[in-house]
Amino acid sequence: MKRNRYFYISLGLMSILIFTFTFFKVDKKKRKYLFPLYFTFAGFNYIFEYVVLVLLRAYGYSPKIFNNKYYDNMIGATFSQLYIVPVTGLLYSILDLKYRWSLLFTMILSLTEKWFTYKGIFKEYWWRLSYSVIGLQIFYSLTKYWSELLMKRKNKFVMYSTIFSAIFVTHSTLFFYQYTFLQTVLFRIRVFPNLYRSHITIATLYSVATSIILFMCVLTKKSVVIVATIVISCLCDFVLTNTKQIVVKKPIHYLLSPLTKGLCCLLALRFQYTLKEKMTNQKTLENE
Repeated sequence: MKRNRYFYISLGLMSILIFTFTFFKVDKKKRKYLFPLYFTFAGFNYIFEYVVLVLLRAYGYSPKIFNNKYYDNMIGATFSQLYIVPVTGLLYSILDLKYRWSLLFTMILSLTEKWFTYKGIFKEYWWRLSYSVIGLQIFYSLTKYWSELLMKRKNKFVMYSTIFSAIFVTHSTLFFYQYTFLQTVLFRIRVFPNLYRSHITIATLYSVATSIILFMCVLTKKSVVIVATIVISCLCDFVLTNTKQIVVKKPIHYLLSPLTKGLCCLLALRFQYTLKEKMTNQKTLENE
């Protein structure tokens, strides 16, 4: 039913409002951290959702956006794990809110889950509401700790992990939208009886592998290496196509694939420059 999608879309609109509020509320010196932290928190949720939703089938979403039920399930997940949850984590961490705010956000999101379950647009299989409460509290604690490591302690591991998250979230999200909305490709490797669940499983691993390769080349900061890596990764797509591991349904995939990888690299380079600049400035101040 159409009313299902309106509940989910409202989450997306709420996320935009929260992000806009955070942008204008945060200190100007911290604004450069907004997008890197947002992508990182979304990355946390992607990993969680991949395990709990895709592999373990703990629950299911029903926004009624796609006729394909499994794709519909996954697009519903993005409204939660790509939008509202990471945005509230960003608000909580970058504004350094008190612990009681994490309790408030947990209560609101848990009540929203309860309402969605009551309306039949979210279904629990073996999942329980108490798991969400515990998970959200862990998530908010992690966002606060990660933000401190990145913004105050200038931890290099956290910085590079943040850059990788930006690549992974960007690639997996854009790739997901391409094969759901545009129906560009389909992996034929079966790991579950449901073909589309298998496709999502393999497509996510494909995004992880691609992200690792792009991350390594971005660290070189050499345009020749980056371009060569994108070309080689696209050639790997041709190999997968020729071996029937991927079915290319629409030729536009051959255009979107390198564009997606190129955008990931540009975003990662921008974040790398921003975060390293911040780290260098901090060290300079400490030496003075």
